[in-house]
Amino acid sequence: MIFSLTILDKEAQHREFMLMLDSLEVGCDFVSSLVSQGETLLEVNLIEKNKLTPLPLELFDGFPFIAPIQQLEQEWVGLLSQPTSPVPDVDQEMINLTHQRMRLCESSMSNQQSMISYFESLLHRVEGGIFHEPTRSVMINHYQRQIDTYTRQSMKAQTRQQQILKRLNELAA
Repeated sequence: MIFSLTILDKEAQHREFMLMLDSLEVGCDFVSSLVSQGETLLEVNLIEKNKLTPLPLELFDGFPFIAPIQQLEQEWVGLLSQPTSPVPDVDQEMINLTHQRMRLCESSMSNQQSMISYFESLLHRVEGGIFHEPTRSVMINHYQRQIDTYTRQSMKAQTRQQQILKRLNELAA
């Protein structure tokens, strides 16, 4: 599979390149590592079997992909190897799943706050830096859009958290 990337590097240079990688996880991990090194993604496409698939830039938050995917795989294998109980306690299972949804929501909110802080620091650096005006404006607008996107996502996650908490209270009653 091939990844086609368009980035704005740390020196504000527009770069385009393609990578041939073994798996989606490895490719996503590589692209995310670029973000963690301060590169700004402008466009990411996956080319496979002569089909171009644009990938959402929000997917690449600077955090590794491979370890979490391997952890999920281990959890799936562990869950699939466990015998099922003949009469599951549905209410307790729903409570457990709701708790798990709450943890995922909290983790998502934490990651979003980290990304907001990250882009705010980049924004402040560009605002105080010595960049030529067209590039400076592009970078400021890009970073502000990223901050706005993550802020909206955080607000949605807070709403989901309130809904999950309400559902948890209903299940516990």
